[in-house]
Amino acid sequence: MLINTIMTMFNIEMIEELKGADNKGVGKYVNFEQWHINVDSIVAHIEDQGLFPRQCYEKLDVVNQEFIIKDIGIFVMELIIDLQDIKAERDNANKPLNSNVPPVLPT
Repeated sequence: MLINTIMTMFNIEMIEELKGADNKGVGKYVNFEQWHINVDSIVAHIEDQGLFPRQCYEKLDVVNQEFIIKDIGIFVMELIIDLQDIKAERDNANKPLNSNVPPVLPT
């Protein structure tokens, strides 16, 4: 659910989905592994964060804006990839696992 929300919020797509698509009018993308995000979606997200982040972004020169866009895009895609690896600790009846719980801290 969280993964789908993030993917929708940033319009993240798999690169394979656009191989056969008509790419006319498609803006720049930030690519990472099998995913990509349209740069316009990242800029819109920055602008949605409020006046201060928007002003800070607008004060940057073009090179630093591109650097920030790339870093945010890669961060979001890494987050999605890592969230996909999270597995709930459940038994076969979908109840909380009571035994063999992995330690939280190193022993």
